[in-house]
Amino acid sequence: MRKTPLVLLSTSVALICVLLSIEMRTSVVTAKAYAPRLLAGEVDSSMFLSPVQDAPFIWVYPNDEKDYPAYQRVEGGQHQDGTMMYICQLRNYHGTIQPGKLYKRSCYYSYGGLEKNYPVYQVLLTNSGYQWKDSAKVPRAQIEEGRVVKGGLDQGNDPIYVCRKQMSDGVHPGKYSYNNNLCYIPWGGKEYFYKEGFEFLYRGAPKK
Repeated sequence: MRKTPLVLLSTSVALICVLLSIEMRTSVVTAKAYAPRLLAGEVDSSMFLSPVQDAPFIWVYPNDEKDYPAYQRVEGGQHQDGTMMYICQLRNYHGTIQPGKLYKRSCYYSYGGLEKNYPVYQVLLTNSGYQWKDSAKVPRAQIEEGRVVKGGLDQGNDPIYVCRKQMSDGVHPGKYSYNNNLCYIPWGGKEYFYKEGFEFLYRGAPKK
């Protein structure tokens, strides 16, 4: 009879260990389920999430730009009225992250055949060299290697890159779909797409 308390204690300890084991396995499965999306943003600093210290390309809200004195906005193009258009990004639009052009304090982007705009956005900053490179001179292998700057994610987590094209009233930034191999430009209230005749935002300063 004296052994009964010991038996009960051993049984309780064993039960606690089993419950802890189940909880740990559940936590690991949950972490794995969310890890790919998180790591994708952290590994590629030109994407989203919190800016990585000393990363060459980061997305920040305009009010936070002062916190990154070593960075400057990426110049995406210029309207014929003289307005410089920088690269902006709209998060969580129908579950996607859409890059666009910053024009007069609104982020203009293309989606579903239309040009749309929204006043809440992030801007692309850099502390490194970059260039706009003719798409005809950029093989798809270089896009896969990360030489072209990412701008967001489309439906199905398909990557979107930053592109631009000369239009009748200036050079306008837009988005490039790797899957469709097209550059989409928001312009004149509509979404225009091009298979050639556009440029990529390319990492690294031009060679002299």
